[in-house]
Amino acid sequence: MEPKEIVGQIPVFRKISPESAAELASKATLRDFGPGEAIIRFGEPGAAFGIVAQGEVEVSAEAADGTRTVLKVLKPFDHFGEVSMMTGEPTTADVFAKTAAKVLMIAHADMSPIVAREPMLTAALAMTISRRLLERERNIKEARLVAEARKAQFDPYGLEKFDVPRGGRILTINCGSSSLKYCLYESRDASVAAKGQIERIGIKGTRHVSTKNGTKSEEALEGAGFVQAFDAVVRCLGGRNGLAGICAVGHRVVHGGTYAQSVIID
Repeated sequence: MEPKEIVGQIPVFRKISPESAAELASKATLRDFGPGEAIIRFGEPGAAFGIVAQGEVEVSAEAADGTRTVLKVLKPFDHFGEVSMMTGEPTTADVFAKTAAKVLMIAHADMSPIVAREPMLTAALAMTISRRLLERERNIKEARLVAEARKAQFDPYGLEKFDVPRGGRILTINCGSSSLKYCLYESRDASVAAKGQIERIGIKGTRHVSTKNGTKSEEALEGAGFVQAFDAVVRCLGGRNGLAGICAVGHRVVHGGTYAQSVIID
C-alpha cells in the first residue's frame, strides 16, 4: 500500500484538502520494524507522527518500580505521536513493534505547517488526544490496583506449587528473532530483582537496556549476535555467582505445532 492510500484511510485526515493530503503522503516514509524493536522511547523529543500500516504496535509506560503497563495495542491505520506534536513536550510512553510491523512516519516538522492551515485537522487531533489521555489514565489506575493486590498475596506469582524450598530466584527468557528480553524474580517477593531487553540483535544499533536494584542502565552492543547478547545478560545478573542462585529458568518458545497451551519441555 502506498503512502497516499494509507493517509486516505485515517479518519483525522479525511476532512483536509486534497492538496494537504498529497503533501503529507509525499513527505511520509514507510519503515519496517522487527518484533520488540523500539519505534519511540519515553522521554525522547517528539519527532514524528506514526501510522501503523501493517502488524501490531504496543504503547506502554514503565512505573518507578519497574513494572510496565500496556496502554494500548495499535493495529493497522491506528496512529501515534500526536500528543508530542501538538504540545511540544517529550514523548510520554514507549512505542514498540509487537509483531513485525510497517509504520508510515511523518516528521513533525513536515506535518506541523499542514496542521496550522487545516482547522478541521487541528480539531480532530485535539479530540483524539483527549480520548487517549483518558484511556491512559484509566489503564494506569487499573494496573496499580492489580499490583497492590499481588503484593497482598503471600505467593504473588503463584510459585509455591513449584519445588523451590523457602523461595528462590526464577529467570524468565523471551528470545525473539532480533531481541532478547529477560526478568529475574524472587518467588516470594513481587519485586523484580533484575530485568532487561536487548534489541536489534545481529543488526546495526544493538542496544542493551537493563534495570537492576532500581537502577536503569544502557550499553551499546553494536552488531552483537545472540551469544554476545546472552553474555551481556549473564553480566547483568552478576556473572557465575549470580547464576548460581537461580533455581529455575522459564523460556518462551513459539512454534507452529499443534500445542495450544503451555507445556513442560523435558
